Amino acid sequence: MIRPYLPHSYGVSEPSLVMNTLFSPTVLWGLMSPAEAIQFICLFSNAQRPGECQSHRSSDEISRIALMMHEEYETRKENYRLKLRGLLLLLSVEISRQVAEKPVVDYDKFIRVWNVLEEFHQDVGNSWDVPELANRCGWSNEHFSRVFSSLMGQSCSEYIRNVRMSRGARLLFDPNNSIGQIASQVGYSDERSFRRAFKAVYGVTPGRFRQQQGRNKAI
Repeated sequence: MIRPYLPHSYGVSEPSLVMNTLFSPTVLWGLMSPAEAIQFICLFSNAQRPGECQSHRSSDEISRIALMMHEEYETRKENYRLKLRGLLLLLSVEISRQVAEKPVVDYDKFIRVWNVLEEFHQDVGNSWDVPELANRCGWSNEHFSRVFSSLMGQSCSEYIRNVRMSRGARLLFDPNNSIGQIASQVGYSDERSFRRAFKAVYGVTPGRFRQQQGRNKAI
């Protein structure tokens, strides 16, 4: 379990089935009440060092529910959304039982931070920075940075960069987007800064990343 846009890696010593699921309030609020959605997300908000994730070996029940969710989403039979809602609630129960210690989270602070992050996600290309987000929360830079790190497990600056790089990586799949255009779309005024930030996150330049993805498609 890991907070969104936190770069990470892991290794396994045996054959494994990996299923990636991204939970966000926007998605969850369509399946449960806002209060239930916040509680579900906060299950994964234990304080962690940057780059570290909270992991639990999946139980047989969690694996069974995850596979059922995957099948429902892929086949999309009649009333599949209703079935997904029920399975998601079951999944949240099973996961919560595996969490050894529920975190203490200030829901009001969580909502204030998430509201400004929603604005950021809707317009990543804007000139966002810590002072701007802190101002929209009505907090000082220091207080905002402290709360943000405790909730997200990374600094606000790292989060902004990682989200922009994730958006940039998706845009690189379209050959009609030049690297300069992509840099502008994700909030960088010059291509050089975008290239440097991209390499810091992905380990390769945007051009090299695009070449690698092109080769993967050809295989």
